[in-house]
Amino acid sequence: MLARRTDAALSGLTTGLLVLALLMAVAGWLAPSSQAEEPPATPPQRLRLASLDVAADVVPIEVSPDGVLDPPADPSTVGWWQRSARPGSDRGQTVITGHTVHTGGGALDPVIDLEDGGVGARVVLTTRVARQVYRVTEVLDTTREELAERSEELFGQDGGDGRLVLVTCTDWNGTTYEKNLVVIAEQQGPATARRRS
Repeated sequence: MLARRTDAALSGLTTGLLVLALLMAVAGWLAPSSQAEEPPATPPQRLRLASLDVAADVVPIEVSPDGVLDPPADPSTVGWWQRSARPGSDRGQTVITGHTVHTGGGALDPVIDLEDGGVGARVVLTTRVARQVYRVTEVLDTTREELAERSEELFGQDGGDGRLVLVTCTDWNGTTYEKNLVVIAEQQGPATARRRS
């Protein structure tokens, strides 16, 4: 249990440092000017990648006063950056980050399997009222430096068409994660209303 907590803390630190670098690289990123005029009323609540048996609750997260966007403390959940686009938006990008835990228990542990033929995988984000389906179009295994260079393209809110960007850590070296995995998925049609049981 202690190993999992330590690993989650290291993963969070690595992701936090990554996002800090991204925030410094993208001027004005904290106050996106092009959020959709009429975004969906509710934020994402659940993430599902059925092909990888990934199903995780989504909680809103925010940049801390020191400029770090940490994943949720609970490694079994993922965090939605609440200044990014909401599912179904036609502009901006929906940014979600979560833990990879090398001893198991991280919400995004299986996502590293997308590196080998993950294009086309189906991803579903569910809100209180709707479901948005995405298809993976690109999987990037990047160093922090490479990610910082592409930060505006991958995370900025002034462009994009409502695509989903998932970020987690990869390449555990026995002490920390050296790289980050970025999964890009495009919307497949408009959001559909959730069925009520």
